[in-house]
Amino acid sequence: MKQSNKNNKNEKKPETKKTSKKLSIIVPCYKVEKYLPRCLDTLVNQTLEDIEAICINDGSPDNCLKILKDYQKKYGDKIVIIDKKNEGVWKGRHDGIKIAKGEYIGFVDSDDYVTLDYAEKLYNAAKENDADMSCCGFDRIDLLTDKVYSTEMTKFKHKEININKQPGLLLEINGAPWNKIYKAEILKKAHDLENVPKILDDMMFIQLAYLNAKKIVFIDDSLYRYMVRSDSMLMPTLFYI
Repeated sequence: MKQSNKNNKNEKKPETKKTSKKLSIIVPCYKVEKYLPRCLDTLVNQTLEDIEAICINDGSPDNCLKILKDYQKKYGDKIVIIDKKNEGVWKGRHDGIKIAKGEYIGFVDSDDYVTLDYAEKLYNAAKENDADMSCCGFDRIDLLTDKVYSTEMTKFKHKEININKQPGLLLEINGAPWNKIYKAEILKKAHDLENVPKILDDMMFIQLAYLNAKKIVFIDDSLYRYMVRSDSMLMPTLFYI
């Protein structure tokens, strides 16, 4: 006769699965084979350990996928690849968010790059201040000449923002997702759009993230290198992001 394990107080309960990474960095890739290695080099050599770079090959017709596979072979689970048909940056970011294992999530454009302490400083600032988001400064650089046009968000007059009490201050923050990290739960429950705007989608993305956030902290250091491309849709417009 088999003994029942019912009401066995000594039986171990299965452990709740914990988040396995401190930070997930989502990198959409499309026609950037020339710039992608520089971007990836700065991500795999971050001073913060226990991070992952989720790279979305968005149906890129060049050698992006081969480059990603080469880095994955060399760096293991630091590089996660999503290979998919071309659907644009918005859909690619959300595909990355769905599988992200990080406690926090950030974004890096694949023709940009970051300082090697980018992840560590943003993550520590968010954790130490129990913030939903942390934001750093950035350099705006010409992609062809490396000329620095400007250094921005390094002299922000507020060290932190309580969104419920000071919502108007959000207008003073650059409207791009890439010089910030977010608590994963904020992005995982953020509203996704069926009809994505053809322009200013970055600003729409971050506005939707703000709806679930309460506290943002700021780092004075410039940690992100935003490369200005002559073929960018926003080149003729004012620098607003």
